[in-house]
Amino acid sequence: MNRSLSIDILKIILAFMVVGIHSGFLEDVSALGRYLTTAGLFRIAVPIFFVINGFYFFSVPPERVTFWFKRVIQLYLFWTLVYIGYWFRMDTINLFEIVRAVKTILVGHEHLWYLPAMIGAALVLLPLRKLSTSALLATAVFLFSIGLAIQYLGNYHLIANTSVDKALNNLALYRNFIFFAFPFFAIGYLLRKTEIYKRVTTHTAIFIASAALVLFLVENYLDFILQPGKPEGFDIYLFLILLCPLVFLVALKIDVKGEGKTLALYSTGIYFVHPLFISLMKKYFDLGGTLLTLVVAILATLAAWVLIQINKRLKFIL
Repeated sequence: MNRSLSIDILKIILAFMVVGIHSGFLEDVSALGRYLTTAGLFRIAVPIFFVINGFYFFSVPPERVTFWFKRVIQLYLFWTLVYIGYWFRMDTINLFEIVRAVKTILVGHEHLWYLPAMIGAALVLLPLRKLSTSALLATAVFLFSIGLAIQYLGNYHLIANTSVDKALNNLALYRNFIFFAFPFFAIGYLLRKTEIYKRVTTHTAIFIASAALVLFLVENYLDFILQPGKPEGFDIYLFLILLCPLVFLVALKIDVKGEGKTLALYSTGIYFVHPLFISLMKKYFDLGGTLLTLVVAILATLAAWVLIQINKRLKFIL
């Protein structure tokens, strides 16, 4: 079966960006370089993943929607168990620990938050699918704007009240299924529904995406120099809502065809397994963020190959 290898290649690049974020790429080289990458450019990775998921969710037949959810839940539960030693303390079981564990299962342990957020985004989209294209797009942009406002109010500490400021800087308040995942998921869905990508030339897509990238990097740089105190990283940037769908659009237009989904499985494997190698490397070596990124990227790729072989028998791990 033919599939777009350009999308699969993009997904691998995005997975490496996530590795860079979590490893601290360039933090040992340049504060500005680190910010423009791990707190800047690399932040397009997860939103684009949501755009991709929403794009392909459109093609899920009504009778297969339940299977889609079951598949994602199985994947989530498997990797939650893989990381159980990181989020559940067997030696200190008490009411607080149980509540914290339940919260972790619902929200997701660190990078695993992506899966429950995607499930939530899909659940929100299901009853909204019959809205007109403009209404659904407006809903997505509106919800994104709320998350964006919370992020900027928190990072710039614009509210004097300490309790409110602390709440605004709570990651779960804005980086969640409703303000973050759903807007990009819905836009991906609309790209497939409207098939607007078929009416845009490759050169036009590249030009507009390049312009959006410049605007995004300018925004990123201004946040670096204007934030009070030590610059805090953002998850939601204003120009993400423009740049991420456009990057995906460029990959769609390039459209390199191929057989099989092995490349796609590599991106999934790298995404899920890389924190294990980060914690292992940090425990025994002091590599610095840049070298750590490269080492973890290599190890995670090798581990992804192993996982792909296992996945041929156990289909729920990738």
